[in-house]
Amino acid sequence: MSYDIEVRELDAQPALSIAFRCELIEVGERLGDILPRVAGFTTQEGGEPDGPPFVRYHAVEDETCELDAGIPLVEPVEGKGDIEATELPGGAVATLLHVGPYHEIFDAHDALKSWILDRQWYPTGPLWHSYVSNPAEADPGERETRVYCPVESA
Repeated sequence: MSYDIEVRELDAQPALSIAFRCELIEVGERLGDILPRVAGFTTQEGGEPDGPPFVRYHAVEDETCELDAGIPLVEPVEGKGDIEATELPGGAVATLLHVGPYHEIFDAHDALKSWILDRQWYPTGPLWHSYVSNPAEADPGERETRVYCPVESA
């Protein structure tokens, strides 16, 4: 699959999220529990969502990953318990739109990483996804997921 990749400048964005570790095959199931909890907490605390839910990949080793998943916000909201106040980074990001099933998203990761390195840019932080399409409403072959990777030039 080919992707249109570009570099954009983003403002840092406050968010609420839950950090977790799981097998890659379990990510979808875990997100089905975590994202509604974060959304409910956001509403309960008077937070205003500002964009689609996200998942950020801090580490992927073999079939296990360390992630955080949550909701971007207009203004910061204090976390509580395992729901933490966090921030999606500002600055330069390489980004692409993946259209298709979630199990193919790692092809998009590979394409983005290759594109970055081919241009002598460097990743500066964890890669993250924003789920543009609601998985409950979109056909798996038509799901839109925006993939971001913070970068800096050589």
